[in-house]
Amino acid sequence: MKHHRKTFLLFLEFFLLVLSGCSQPQSCETSSFDLYQMLISIDEIPFAETWTVRGPDNFSIDQKRTADLADITFLSDLYPTYLPTYQTVFRYQTIEEAKRDYIYVNNKYGDGQLPEEWTFSSEIADENFISCKEGYPEIDFPLCRWVARYDCFVVEFGSWLIIDRISLLDMENIVREIDQKVGELIPDNY
Repeated sequence: MKHHRKTFLLFLEFFLLVLSGCSQPQSCETSSFDLYQMLISIDEIPFAETWTVRGPDNFSIDQKRTADLADITFLSDLYPTYLPTYQTVFRYQTIEEAKRDYIYVNNKYGDGQLPEEWTFSSEIADENFISCKEGYPEIDFPLCRWVARYDCFVVEFGSWLIIDRISLLDMENIVREIDQKVGELIPDNY
């Protein structure tokens, strides 16, 4: 009888431990990490001499996302006030918050096309997608966005594929550099 009771108590303790582990969000120790280290520079943009840089800064117009972010924007000489190429890195306190943001962004921007020429899929990120949309009034080229989640970080890179400034292949090469940079930085901080 004592053996059954002891087994039952061990099982109950194990069950409660598992249950409590499931209910606790997976937090990330990322508060001291400098998000600006994850941003690309003008050197990674093709035809660098034709672009101007705005930022880096930490401003977001989307109030549904975290304010803990770093952002950099590049504007071409052909469109110096709009149609930017940009990168934003968002940091969340838990993996669950980052997953919710990734789903939010996928629902918001993921309804475009997956370009046939796109060959990259991150082996480092937990999840990632690319989506390109055309059909914007008076604009003859698509806007493409690549979004990836790395634990508690969501990284977004977007670009208008401006003729003679940035191609889909250029964008893919930039994304590869971003992915490699993030992959090199994150393990040092966990």
